[in-house]
This record gives sequence, C-alpha cells and structure tokens, in this order.
Amino acid sequence: MPTRCRPAAAPPLVMLVALSMLACGEGPLIRLEGPATTGLPAPIGAEDANAGSGGGGGAQASDPAQDAGLAPDGAVAAALCTGDADCSDGLGPICDLATGRCVQCLSDTHCALGCISGEQCGESPLCDPTRGVCVQCLVHADCSDEPFCDGASGECIECLVNSDCGDGGYCDAQKRECMECTSDLHCPTESPYCDVEEGECVQCRTDLQCSFGLRCDSGSCALP
Repeated sequence: MPTRCRPAAAPPLVMLVALSMLACGEGPLIRLEGPATTGLPAPIGAEDANAGSGGGGGAQASDPAQDAGLAPDGAVAAALCTGDADCSDGLGPICDLATGRCVQCLSDTHCALGCISGEQCGESPLCDPTRGVCVQCLVHADCSDEPFCDGASGECIECLVNSDCGDGGYCDAQKRECMECTSDLHCPTESPYCDVEEGECVQCRTDLQCSFGLRCDSGSCALP
C-alpha cells in the first residue's frame, strides 16, 4: 500500500513576509524603534510622571503672583489698612475703609483736627475726597488772596493761562504767577532778553550780550 505524504505545516506568516522581502532585494528586516504595545496597563504613577514632564493633562502650574498675595498687575491685593490704628503719620492718620488706603482726610473736619502739621491745618482747610488730602481749594470760589484754584495741586494761584494776567502779562507755567515775560519773544528791542527767574525783560543776561567794554550787571549793561 503506497505511503501517503502528510502535507507540510504552513510556514508562519512572519517567515513568509521575510522571505518575500528578501526575494525582492529589500535587504534585511528593519526593527521598528519604540516599545511594543503589550496591551498591559501602565505602571502606577507612570501617567503622573509623563504629565509632569510636559505631556498633556495634569495639574496646571500655580501662579507665583497669586501665591504671593498679589493682583495680576503686581499691585498688593490685600488692603493696606483696616482701621486708623494701621495708619502712621507718614501715610496719613485716617484709614479709608472703602479703598484700604491711609489718607490725610475723608472730610473737612479731619483737615481741621487731624492734619499732619499745624501749618497744613491753617493753609489747607478743605478735604479733597478723591485724593484724600487736605488742600487750599477745590473750586475758584474757595480762594481769596489769589483768584484761581489749581485743581491738580489744590492751591490758590494767580493764574492758569495767559489770559488770566492783565496788562499783557504772561502766566509762568511753573510758578503760576503773572510775569512780564516767560521768553525773549515777549521782550521789546531796548530790553530784548527775558530773565525767566524774575520774569522781567532785561538788557542782558551775560557780558557777551553787552557792547565791547561793558559788562552785564543785574540785567543792565554798564561800565566795569
């Protein structure tokens, strides 16, 4: 009885792929880099480690400004004061509870009784509620000796603009006083230079502005 041959077992699929690639001249197989997927769960703590190394997910980093008690713009978020006892004379003796700031005053009464010095109490009897400081005036009507109120400083002054000065005078922007001149353009030919410190037109400010042999003495050209 003839012997029947058992059919050979089919080669594994991996072997067939390898033989096919060799037959096509594609060289040896190249092993792919990276860990193989095993289907097993990751070790405990691995996900946390990946999140901390820059991977997606995980807790957000804390804001140092908020940790330090600061507002986003760097300002102190906490109130500076919660009562008058928190305020020193250098900051102002009164606590403005609405803003948490130490101020000189909240009302005119504080300017009469709680000023930093007696001189301020006499010259600054009104309270500017916006800034919390004692001032001479809030409006022009508060001024007597000087006719105008400078809203920025709260002081009574002689002028705000040139038109406040009579007889063709000019308002000095720094001193807030009416002057004969604030620049050489305001001076006549016989006294062509402006002494800006005094606000007066003069013949000279230096010897070089005088004729030969003369020197400048107190704004006038004279013999030495």
